[in-house]
Amino acid sequence: RGTVSMDIEAFCAWGDNAYSGNVDGLYLFNVSYLPYETQKTIYEKGLSKNDCMKKSRRYVVTYHDCVKNPEDASKQLPSPGKNDIVLNVKIAHPKGKIVRSVISYDNKVVAPKVELNGFKSVGIKEINAKCDKYGRSAKKVFEYVFSAEAAVTGYNKLYIGAVKGRANLIWAEIAVE
Repeated sequence: RGTVSMDIEAFCAWGDNAYSGNVDGLYLFNVSYLPYETQKTIYEKGLSKNDCMKKSRRYVVTYHDCVKNPEDASKQLPSPGKNDIVLNVKIAHPKGKIVRSVISYDNKVVAPKVELNGFKSVGIKEINAKCDKYGRSAKKVFEYVFSAEAAVTGYNKLYIGAVKGRANLIWAEIAVE
């Protein structure tokens, strides 16, 4: 099953969403459990409200906060790839030059149809599945690029079409750079 790779981009997305909820600061108690290089980057680059808004951000959909359908919060990742899936991903500040989505599966599959708020991707490529960045059990990882206007403030609907064969969707994210 996938786990979240909390790099500086994932922390910036987490912080950006938290600041948009009017928090006055971030409590980083779990940072001490991260590898030293990640901790160093976070402390050197900062996570102020301004830092989080202006940096590249990876809005990661995890097992704990993924909702396939707003009406049914009990269904979360990992999810069988044989079904169409709609994920709702909150993005506080979606403006950037590039908007992309990365998804991964625990088995080899052909790239599914993916849309962000009804926008079709303008490009797709396969990413090396051997890195742990997109779930430890990832066997196939795909990156979809969207036009900048595809992402909106608030909840974004990420549609992922069904795939053939036995595979579970284990990772999904929307990145704004």
